[in-house]
Amino acid sequence: MSRRDTALDVVRGFGMVAMIAAHVGPLSRMTAATHLAMSVGAADIFVLVSGVTIGLLGAARTADAIRRSTFYRGLLRKAGWLWLAHVCMTLVVLRIRASTGRLDAPDVDALGGWGQALVQVATLRVQPLAFMNILPLYVLFIGAAPAALEVFRRGGTLPLFLASAALWLVAQARPSVIPLPRPDGGYLAFSIAAWQFAFVLGLLMGHGKAALEAWWARHPRLLAIATGLLLALFTVAQFQRRSLGRLGLGLPEAWRWWLAKESWAPARAVYAVLFVACLYTLAKRWLDFERSAPAGWLIVATRSCVAILTVIGRQSLRSFLLHLPIALAASALGIWVAPRWLQEIIAFAAVGAVALAATVRRPRAEARPRATPSLGEPTINVD
Repeated sequence: MSRRDTALDVVRGFGMVAMIAAHVGPLSRMTAATHLAMSVGAADIFVLVSGVTIGLLGAARTADAIRRSTFYRGLLRKAGWLWLAHVCMTLVVLRIRASTGRLDAPDVDALGGWGQALVQVATLRVQPLAFMNILPLYVLFIGAAPAALEVFRRGGTLPLFLASAALWLVAQARPSVIPLPRPDGGYLAFSIAAWQFAFVLGLLMGHGKAALEAWWARHPRLLAIATGLLLALFTVAQFQRRSLGRLGLGLPEAWRWWLAKESWAPARAVYAVLFVACLYTLAKRWLDFERSAPAGWLIVATRSCVAILTVIGRQSLRSFLLHLPIALAASALGIWVAPRWLQEIIAFAAVGAVALAATVRRPRAEARPRATPSLGEPTINVD
């Protein structure tokens, strides 16, 4: 019997809601609630869980040569569509910037005109800073996933992990060691050389999920240590809040590097992995509990929220693409300085719109014969 891992959908949906809320209502209560952890943002969740999802599917679909080829082609096709979406949307953003001066994007004249701009956008060397600098990560990571899965299949898991970790370490000192976008293009939000490690860790966790869960079950003491470390990092991260800084309780500047987003710094990496694992465990336990949960307003409300997260999580990449025009419009209209009550409304409306759009089913092509799935094979969408 085939089934999908709904808990993963919930976690991925949570990451998407956190991203939407932060982009369209930065001062809203929804943003505050979804970013309670501090130093673990939507990007951390989305990259890690995307890797886990593809790793799970890879473990199930790469044993057979025909299905392996189909799966790899599907990943490359998805990366291609994401690249095309990025190029088209980036050109629109550059056009808006050139016409209105709004949105945080490079000046076309400074890039050498539209011809040069097109070349640099297509090669991912130029990326607007207004929400458009995360999609290139997925283009590269999903496009490279077949090669990584093939290395896993051929027994090269440890060498790949060590190579990925080494590149991540280099990126701690030189974030632009892989010059995408180009180093002189302005503020670097995501170092590809560093964030690839997050995706590879996700792939490893997904590919070896069953063995990893069994290992943790055999070592309850390590599980307790990991829980304590998560709580300690959560506490430290809270000292980044401006409210505490005004009271003289801010995190020392020397410590902030360890939680930096740009290079997916060491403390942030550990914190993100533990936080995602915690969210996944809580989601699984809730889903088990709700099957026999008594009726009540709190149970019904929680069930409804989880259902929305599940819907968005099942179509996470589609939801991401759908939220971009909303986020760009909000940025162009200066939502950052809007009253909080208006940001509350816009955040809830944006999440509702994305959830509604995510429920629209795409027309399916005529069914083709395929191999019968093995018992328990996950049917998680690559989204």
